[in-house]
Amino acid sequence: MKTIDRQTGFLERRKFPRIKDYILVLGSLKCKNVPAGIKHGKEFKAIASNISAGGLEIETEVNIPLKSRLRLEILQPIKRDKSMIFSICATAVSVCIREMKSGYHGEGANRYKVGIRFIEIKEGDRQMIVRYVGRSMPLISASADVSRT
Repeated sequence: MKTIDRQTGFLERRKFPRIKDYILVLGSLKCKNVPAGIKHGKEFKAIASNISAGGLEIETEVNIPLKSRLRLEILQPIKRDKSMIFSICATAVSVCIREMKSGYHGEGANRYKVGIRFIEIKEGDRQMIVRYVGRSMPLISASADVSRT
């Protein structure tokens, strides 16, 4: 069954529902062709602004090249109040990047939004994300806070 995203009017292609949330992500860049000033294996911290069982969007100060392989550690909440957190490791690929237009862009500030798709994740970890998103969805309004990845 094909669905249309209410916010954009475009055909929805994501496989998994996603929610807006703020989750700490630790990462490492695993690509060979990196821009000047960024080295292979560079470690970074980011905040996930949304998450699904298929991937996430992060905000980071690092300009991550498109199609980069990333090694991620996601500090995934188990409970919505974030009183319990579980570490999920995954290999992923950057599928889109855009520079953030507004806000403070000084040293240490997040400047980029990066869309990331998981390419290797343990099925048990993926199911943990599915359960977390499923439990969180009733708490979110039916507006544009829920979409599919």
